[in-house]
Amino acid sequence: MARTLIEIYLHIVFSTKDRANSIHPEIEAELHRYMAGIVANLGPGPTGSPITSTVTDLDTGKSRSGRSDVVLPEFLPFLAFEHLFMNVDVTIDRLGPGNAEAAFTIRGARDGGRTWELTRSNHYASNYDISFESVAEVAFTAELLQFFEGEEIQVTSIDVPKLEIEKSFEQYQVRSILQWNGTRYVAREYLRGRPGQMLKLRVVLKPAHIAGLKNVDLQLKVPATARRSGWVEVFGGASASSGIPCFIFEEECEEDTAEPTFDQFLASLQDAPRGDELVARLRLGNGAIRGTTTKQQDAVVVGRRAIGFLLLR
Repeated sequence: MARTLIEIYLHIVFSTKDRANSIHPEIEAELHRYMAGIVANLGPGPTGSPITSTVTDLDTGKSRSGRSDVVLPEFLPFLAFEHLFMNVDVTIDRLGPGNAEAAFTIRGARDGGRTWELTRSNHYASNYDISFESVAEVAFTAELLQFFEGEEIQVTSIDVPKLEIEKSFEQYQVRSILQWNGTRYVAREYLRGRPGQMLKLRVVLKPAHIAGLKNVDLQLKVPATARRSGWVEVFGGASASSGIPCFIFEEECEEDTAEPTFDQFLASLQDAPRGDELVARLRLGNGAIRGTTTKQQDAVVVGRRAIGFLLLR
């Protein structure tokens, strides 16, 4: 899709009508000098922000690397999506479900000419269109960074050295939360615990790709200073809330209305849950997070469950 937003190198070949020899010798040298002067005045082409990617179809073994150079920085997030989406489609040549593993690095500049870098990897799954699912995060993250309101931020390059895709759809759904009662894991209306106690939990996952259930054991420690009851939430990394900015700064959103600095914002994007992680959080009082534990799985995890927590005295 050729647009003025993309740096395109053109080699133009032209001639007289019907290739007639109408350039007379007496003006040929003058004409050539004139044309060379025009090219010299135009100067070199604009410097763009590079988007590079390597996509591999694990089912066929086909791999393809691509590069796009973006001239207008404000369009970089959209064009990053376009670049990656087309590279994926050309490589896998299909529409449908699948899984994908990706690693990417976004680099840029900030106020004062200082540079910054975000490097992240993730696991994606889709039962509909893995092409879209596997490239959306990179473009969305670039947009969040590009339009950060705290200071002037510019994205200068995006590199996706690894984007591996396969047809098989593998995913877990969070189904229920159990608590250890000293003898076995049981279902409860409310979880119970004392200050300083370790909560032993079992999360039951329902696989979409194999029969049966999967149990994942997690532990959350109740702070010794805890004074109020609350709740425990368990969710898959692929179902993390996409609200802005509280999906990143949940603790700050609960307790502090101050705008985050760019360093805080960058760190939160870097540390956001992966799609294949199972996350459990203990929230007390008005919802402040007082404990978090994470365990990575062999497939993407979706869904969310919450259960009340009763603080015992």
